[in-house]
Amino acid sequence: NNKALDFDGTNDYVVLPSSINSAITNNITIEGWFYITTLGSMAMLVGESFLGDGNIKFMIYQHNSSQLGTGFYNGSYQTHTSSMPTLNSWIHIAATYDQQNIITYYNGGEVARSANTAPLPNGQEEWRLGRRWDLTKYLDGAMDEVRIWDDARTQAEIKANMYAELTGSENNLVAYYNMNAGSGTSLADNSSNSYTGTLTNMDGSTDWVSAPLYAQNYGLD
Repeated sequence: NNKALDFDGTNDYVVLPSSINSAITNNITIEGWFYITTLGSMAMLVGESFLGDGNIKFMIYQHNSSQLGTGFYNGSYQTHTSSMPTLNSWIHIAATYDQQNIITYYNGGEVARSANTAPLPNGQEEWRLGRRWDLTKYLDGAMDEVRIWDDARTQAEIKANMYAELTGSENNLVAYYNMNAGSGTSLADNSSNSYTGTLTNMDGSTDWVSAPLYAQNYGLD
């Protein structure tokens, strides 16, 4: 029953609990499969919102029409950019931070690295899928198999698991959204932590789409 979530680029997004912040120390990985349809929306793919506490714990976002950004905000942007992935194609994107380097990977290959030793800021606000942290900018595309870790995953770990579903009990797994429900306006966290998300401006039916091509190719559907 492999599914994915489709985002219309107009007002669709998912709210994730702010309690995710307390489960993350100074090491983090965000990863998932993404299908980006439109350039330049400035939307956040995954990350914490910016609603008043002055921090963004970590994020992957559309920086502009030609670049993707990853990193955090602690009063200033601690981020780097990489070339925007190919449109209208499923791609695995992962971003890690170990208080030494921010690293971005596409399909398991490193595409950007920047040195940084700052601790991750103390985020206190909701996380989001598909909407910018502070403005009404939305993702036009789809996503699947989103994972948040309290761990800077190695390249080998990312490559070894990018085509596999998780059990949900893996060490340091904070939240895991395999998006296989296929209906409803709640997004189940398939880890042991129950950080359930809420579909916002999504109808709970047509926004759940069939198995992405990568899943069909690798027997995950």
